Amino acid sequence: MKINLFLKNNFSSICDELKTKLDGNHITNFTFISLDCVVLSFSYNRNDDLLINLKNNNPYIGLFKKEKNVSNLEKDIAFKFRHFIKDSYIFNIKRLNNDQIIVFDLSKKIDEYDYKKYHLIIELIFNKTNLILCDEKYTVLLLLKNENVLSKRTLLINQTYSLPPNNNVKNTNCEINPTDYKNYAITLYYEAIRQRKYDKFNRLYNFVVHKIKILNKKIPIIKEEIEKGKKDLIYQELGNACYYLSKDEIKKMFLDNDKNYDETLPLTKLANKCFIYYKKAKSKIENANVQLQKANEDVIYYNNLLSQFENGDEEDLLQMQSYLIKDASFTRNEKQIIKKVNPYQIKVGNNKILFGKNDLQNDYLTFHIAKDNDIFFHIHNNPGAHVIVKGEIQDDNIKNIAAQICLILSKKTAAEVVYTTKKYVKKGTKLGQVILKKFQIAKIDDITPSTYQLYKNATKN
Repeated sequence: MKINLFLKNNFSSICDELKTKLDGNHITNFTFISLDCVVLSFSYNRNDDLLINLKNNNPYIGLFKKEKNVSNLEKDIAFKFRHFIKDSYIFNIKRLNNDQIIVFDLSKKIDEYDYKKYHLIIELIFNKTNLILCDEKYTVLLLLKNENVLSKRTLLINQTYSLPPNNNVKNTNCEINPTDYKNYAITLYYEAIRQRKYDKFNRLYNFVVHKIKILNKKIPIIKEEIEKGKKDLIYQELGNACYYLSKDEIKKMFLDNDKNYDETLPLTKLANKCFIYYKKAKSKIENANVQLQKANEDVIYYNNLLSQFENGDEEDLLQMQSYLIKDASFTRNEKQIIKKVNPYQIKVGNNKILFGKNDLQNDYLTFHIAKDNDIFFHIHNNPGAHVIVKGEIQDDNIKNIAAQICLILSKKTAAEVVYTTKKYVKKGTKLGQVILKKFQIAKIDDITPSTYQLYKNATKN
């Protein structure tokens, strides 16, 4: 909220700074980091990039210096904006309606004799952010967030741009200073990079989350079926009672157990009917228990996939998508990335610790890279990452680090980890699944900061 207040209270001076530094520049790059965050780079003012944060609850615009280059988000809207704006010339920057709206007047060379003018409108009103591209006459060409006829204004493509209701609110004292506001851009930039994979791989993320939701709904239903079946196991006792109790006693027994008593049937037939119900109930329970075990295993499996999603970078997630989403299509460049199944590695003393961040990397690491005498680590009784220590281990600290990495990748802070030589590891039925013929167990009670740092600094093998 303090950032929002600073933006509102100082919007005029922020616009003036942008006008001073960016007028007369070409936009050399226009990049959607995530669907809510855009970064612009410039021809002359190369020491600064412009970050525009379009999250409704956290609008921001300001100059900063990005520390790493990130490619444009692979979404249609991102490519369309980039197509119009990249390489355009900024000939004016202005504020609109005395509100938190800034306009970049742009001119773009189409061919040797033809230039087109555009207006890039950046609305940074709290809870009403938007990015709109208009032609010279303010006809909307592109917009990030549609507003329909039910809104206070109509904002649609091919219609004339209309201003939102004025946001003039009495200024409130703000405790932060300009330096804090400027530095906040770095925080937003890295938040956007983290958010980016959810925007770029939303289909993969939704696939995994949807599976977990279905299973979490299915498990209580199966448990309910088991409980119903258990209540019907009484039919065995009722059937036996038909041979040694009187009709009145049998009837009372049926009623006491909330079962229908058919007085028209002879006791022998009633007993046979009870035994049939008993067999059905027993079979129902057995089948439901099998389904329950499978559902519980699937919940663990898909939660592990969710951990892989959170741990992975874009290349890791591209590989995950290739084997989880059957009808996914990929560009030629993406297919090349998918083929490069390189695990991550850490160098500790004379040893290398290698690990995978998805099932494809895990499988390749264990069954194509690891040698028989390398040491294999895996979290105990749960799906998780494969961790391999290459070379002869002369220091127990290496084992401890490898075991801790298993926990990091499984989002745990304490657990048991199994380890064994790779020759005792066999493939399971699923990708990345293994069967251990023999192993030892190490109990890990915490993860040291130094191991976390090693993990963060890991590189692709």
